[in-house]
Amino acid sequence: MPSERSLYDQLKSRRVKGEELDFKKITYEELYRLWHTEKKSDAMIGELYNVTKGAVRRKRDRMDMKMYDIEL
Repeated sequence: MPSERSLYDQLKSRRVKGEELDFKKITYEELYRLWHTEKKSDAMIGELYNVTKGAVRRKRDRMDMKMYDIEL
């Protein structure tokens, strides 16, 4: 049975097909999954949504998603 594609891969595929992803509509769960669970950088997430890595970091900050929350 094939493994489920990551959220990042699903979004990247949609972007490649020409869909414009709206960063204003990203949910806490989606951002958390991309950043924490799938370990995607702010830059990689920003590239998907055509925003800067700073914009991603600021949104994470507003959602209270901080680096110190990650268990190493």
